[in-house]
Amino acid sequence: MNKEEIALYQKAYRIANKERIAASKKEWNLANADKIKEARHRNKDSINATKREWYKNNKELKAASDKRYREANKEKIFARKKAYREANKEKIAEKKSLDYLNDRERIIAKNSKYAQSTKDGYFTVYYLPEEHYVGQTNSVFLRMKGHKSESNRHILDVEVLAKFETRKEALAFEAKLHSMGYNGFNGGL
Repeated sequence: MNKEEIALYQKAYRIANKERIAASKKEWNLANADKIKEARHRNKDSINATKREWYKNNKELKAASDKRYREANKEKIFARKKAYREANKEKIAEKKSLDYLNDRERIIAKNSKYAQSTKDGYFTVYYLPEEHYVGQTNSVFLRMKGHKSESNRHILDVEVLAKFETRKEALAFEAKLHSMGYNGFNGGL
């Protein structure tokens, strides 16, 4: 027999005896658990270095393998994540709260600084084409942020229609557009 024939024979044997081989391996691992644990501990640094080297050389292969696993086990992964979230609701909420409190000052400073820089002293009438929505504000940045967080509107293609020196003029223009069929709310007129 040549090498190729031997390899085919071995593969056929493994396929035909898959369950028996798995049971045998499991039995051997259970019988030698202490030896395996000791050897792993003794060779930990060498094993970790080998793993790091393999991952470094096989990033694409690992990524593809991970993707196949995620696609094949979507429901299982979703169920596991959902169960974790349900079991750790309070812990997750506490972490989010702490993260927000830790970053609160930085976030507020960043947002207010940017918002102030976008205020130009005019009242802006804007249009969201995806939503067919017209509104007015004195800070487009803050208003878009509100639209995104409050009603999850599509804000990427916002268009400025006009700028006015007074809110009354902006509200009147906005009301005119609403009467023409654009969506939005005009509480001022």
